[in-house]
Amino acid sequence: MNLQWTPMRWPAAWKSPDTLSLLKDTPINCLLMETGADLGPVADQARRSGLAVNSRQPMGVNVSTGEWPGIQIAARGGGVSAGPTGVPWLNTNGWRVRLETALHPDDEIWIDAPPKGPRLYPDSFAMAFTDAAAFGGRWIVSLDAATAAALAAKEARALDGWKKLIAAAQFFDARRQWADYTPQAVVGVVSDFTGDHEFLASETLNLLARANQQYRVIVKSRISDDSWKGLRAILYVDAEAPLPPLRREIEGLVAGGRMLIAGPQWGPAAGAPAKDQEHPRYDIRVMGKGRLAIAKEEPVDPYTLANDSVLLVSHRYELLRFFNGDAVSSHLAAAPDGKSVLAHMLFYANRGPQDASLWIAGRYRSARLWTVDRAEPRPLEIGIARGGVELHLPPLAQYAAAELEV
Repeated sequence: MNLQWTPMRWPAAWKSPDTLSLLKDTPINCLLMETGADLGPVADQARRSGLAVNSRQPMGVNVSTGEWPGIQIAARGGGVSAGPTGVPWLNTNGWRVRLETALHPDDEIWIDAPPKGPRLYPDSFAMAFTDAAAFGGRWIVSLDAATAAALAAKEARALDGWKKLIAAAQFFDARRQWADYTPQAVVGVVSDFTGDHEFLASETLNLLARANQQYRVIVKSRISDDSWKGLRAILYVDAEAPLPPLRREIEGLVAGGRMLIAGPQWGPAAGAPAKDQEHPRYDIRVMGKGRLAIAKEEPVDPYTLANDSVLLVSHRYELLRFFNGDAVSSHLAAAPDGKSVLAHMLFYANRGPQDASLWIAGRYRSARLWTVDRAEPRPLEIGIARGGVELHLPPLAQYAAAELEV
């Protein structure tokens, strides 16, 4: 992916060209500026400084509306919102970036997620940028009115948050090649992700991400042999049965050892009942070396569908696990040459974990840790543990990436 732009929505209150000094020596190179907002002098100076100034996104860019990232705060009482399992409910945009990348592979993906309280701190802006960039997208840098005023007044706390935001932007700008890494996955989610299928399919991606399941977005119109690479299971989401060629292809994969999870729209399931695996909502059958899990009723709740899929596939096939991670999102991707993998880790609490460890499936000879505050990575000691490697992490802030070489 050719990442060309780092966008910013220019605050309407910044009418003085002097405020452009905040962008000096930063990756921000595209300003989205309202027309008719008395910003002509600012726009003229920005263009003379080599910045693109637009009222909308440039050609070759796809903009997706996102969420202000972080732990969701309950509307009443200010407590932390959580799912039925008690896990903190995270708003993240990584799944949106990955979905839009699958749907529009030739476009840059921008996330439009303006700041929103009560999760609004100086460090929140760096998190918003990282939340998109770790998955290959870019957040449209956006400021709330109070932060914009504080920056214009050069208040120390606001300036510190701005410096952290710019540090995150510079970190990912220097590592644009990471956007071309291939997501590693246990389960592939198959859908056209449009029309009547859009909500269930996209929200299932969101909830798989919250469960830290490593997934692959498989758009039905863009399937290739690489779509199935490394998968343990295929989750067919759409309400209509697949066309015969796709059905035959998936059933061939199941016979070779994969699992298919689908609704009753799949039709009559071949094979014999699985005597060693039962589920209250699925009829599980053995087909060749693999298994079919066909829902007894049409799945309509993405939360149940995502969590059922994790349990049906089994935790034994997970590609990574966190210990003491807390409020974490992850993304495991492999370099194009296959010689290394990169585990992106995003921590959405006010600070990162102080005593976390990470297990990654596979065998690796070396590991190093990238963090935004260091120009070079630091080495990590590798421990061998149950079919994979375990990495003990130092105290971390909001983001880190573990790079492992095979």
